[in-house]
Amino acid sequence: MRSGTGVAAFCLSSLIAVGAPLADIGPKPTIEMSVVFSGREAFDLAGTVLLQCSDRSCKDAAPLKKLGPQRFSCEGANCGGLAYGFARFGMLELTLPDGRKLRSNVFGKSAFEARYSVEISGTGVRVREK
Repeated sequence: MRSGTGVAAFCLSSLIAVGAPLADIGPKPTIEMSVVFSGREAFDLAGTVLLQCSDRSCKDAAPLKKLGPQRFSCEGANCGGLAYGFARFGMLELTLPDGRKLRSNVFGKSAFEARYSVEISGTGVRVREK
């Protein structure tokens, strides 16, 4: 009788250890950005990176990692992202067609579904939350 009890206990502990798979179905914070060109002709960006920062100085800027559904990308004049959680502050790093990189001002994120305007001018990049 003991061997049957041991087998049952082993099977039960194996099921508990493995557990049921959990689905990632909850809502995620999002970012939407509209890019406008001020005083210059529009062009396609060669690359974009959303940098995440813990404070307004943004000295610890690090790219948003691609994890599961977490991502940030731009297509044409629209950028968007979804994350498990965005940092309170961010910067946008743009790569121009000629290879130059520009960084935006540090901007905050206060809304769960945040919307921004990104202005690219001859003097730099400015991001403003709408």
